[in-house]
Amino acid sequence: MVDARDPAASRGITITGTAQIVTADLSQKSNAQIHRKYLSETALADASVGPVFAAWDDVTIQITPASVITWDMRQADRHFVGGALERNPTYLLPLQR
Repeated sequence: MVDARDPAASRGITITGTAQIVTADLSQKSNAQIHRKYLSETALADASVGPVFAAWDDVTIQITPASVITWDMRQADRHFVGGALERNPTYLLPLQR
């Protein structure tokens, strides 16, 4: 679930399927690909950034999905309860900090 600090904007995804734990060289290659998706080459080359990210991840969980379900409380509120949550902010409890 994405905690947006707005209970009415909560959204998430549920994925079911099989999972494989990938380790060693294949995991390092997969994780490096993921890091390149989010960090610039400059960040990865920075000795205080790149090696830290590389050291954090020593395994990869590869999921082969059988089912994917997404949800968004804003849409659920509009479509299923007629906007009752938006009209009544006290219906949703505050997030614990």
